[in-house]
Amino acid sequence: MELSRIEQMNMDNLFCCVLAKGKDSSGEAFYIYFGIHMDNLEKLVATVKETGSFNPKDFQAAVLARHSGEPPKEVRDFLRERFSFSDNSVVLELA
Repeated sequence: MELSRIEQMNMDNLFCCVLAKGKDSSGEAFYIYFGIHMDNLEKLVATVKETGSFNPKDFQAAVLARHSGEPPKEVRDFLRERFSFSDNSVVLELA
């Protein structure tokens, strides 16, 4: 995605909402929505590619929702309305 000139100038003020899905240490499926500064997103993706896991607090991320299984409709609706998160957005899949 190409950023506008204004967005590039204010990158440190931009946040994005990320949905990550994976399995916890006991093998149970989970999801987590979190907000992260755009300037930390690249580091997050590199860490996940390298290690297959991450801790949101290591990237100054704010957890918006976390639970086992798949996100229910109520959570998806809230994230779409509050943070413009789309179900078609990129989802971070964790092994």
